[in-house]
Amino acid sequence: MSGRQTNVDQLAAVSVRLGEAAVDPSRWRHLLEEMCRALGATGASLRQKGIRTADVPYTESMEDLTKQYFREGWHLRDTRLKKLLSLSMRRPTFHDFDVFEDEELKGLMRRDPFFNDFLGAGKLAWSAWIQFRVGNDPWMIGFQRTVNQGAFGPDDTLALQLLSSALTETANLSAAVGHAVLTGMMNALDLVVQPAIAVDRSGGVLAANASAEATFDDSVRVHNGRLFVADGIAQQQFQNLFARMSGSWEVQSKSESIPIKRKRGSTFLCRILPIPAAARSPFLGARALLIFSDPRLSRLPGSTSLVSMFNLTPAEVRLATHLASGESVSDAANQLSLSVETIRSQLKSIFSKTGTHRQSELLNLLSRL
Repeated sequence: MSGRQTNVDQLAAVSVRLGEAAVDPSRWRHLLEEMCRALGATGASLRQKGIRTADVPYTESMEDLTKQYFREGWHLRDTRLKKLLSLSMRRPTFHDFDVFEDEELKGLMRRDPFFNDFLGAGKLAWSAWIQFRVGNDPWMIGFQRTVNQGAFGPDDTLALQLLSSALTETANLSAAVGHAVLTGMMNALDLVVQPAIAVDRSGGVLAANASAEATFDDSVRVHNGRLFVADGIAQQQFQNLFARMSGSWEVQSKSESIPIKRKRGSTFLCRILPIPAAARSPFLGARALLIFSDPRLSRLPGSTSLVSMFNLTPAEVRLATHLASGESVSDAANQLSLSVETIRSQLKSIFSKTGTHRQSELLNLLSRL
């Protein structure tokens, strides 16, 4: 039996207001607090099912316990999580007695370190969950009650179903809004010829603008959805950065920088900037904006301008960028990992589109632009 009656009207009111978090991700904590009050719960946290990261929203009451969860490695020893992942929970809401048999749960509460040393230390005992999908990814909100508040029961999980469809709609809208804001920001940087990529909490590349695609080469590029840097020292610095981002560390408004030595050409300087608040949907996971400075680009108009003025393809823009830096056709072929024949074919197309006939004429045209 539940130790406290869930307030269905309050849950319904929260459901109506979930849309606030789609346009302002900072509202998630406040909405989670309201859900807890309606459920008579001590705290709640939002999690991607099966993935534990410290950067997702949770109530203020869970602040210290969440930090302890990751600091002491309980996310790797979470008995309850292992059981949840082993089950195929088809319904949108469930509680402890849907996951464990009565005797099994009693035994865990007496002997299991996670239940005793972690949950017990936080005076927590009982849980309920609501799950939903964002795209193809399963997400859940976990609610926690103390011993005195009593276990969650069927009436509680039935009431939680009021939030199920609204959570799905809001979470997917939140991810879409965040992606739109991110795309607009990347396009704006492209207009000022600023190569940029956005990365998520694990260092995965969410977006790269055309200037980045035109500038990257075999020394710096996006490979299999991640940033690859041939410079070993810089690569290690990026790995350290992504490791910090997977926890609760936040990118500061005052950026840090990573220099990247390239095999040929000038050195890149990568600045790490925070993601704007409107793009920080927990379901998108964007954590940092990486801005690359390349002296060669000052000799070229923006890649977007080259496309609009001459209808150049992205591959042709990349080649024009390399030629503008003074590289020969063979050097450009090596940098772009293409054959000389392919480069000459692309160059012939660039000549035709720009009304030029030789490389010197093309470079003069680009410098005038």
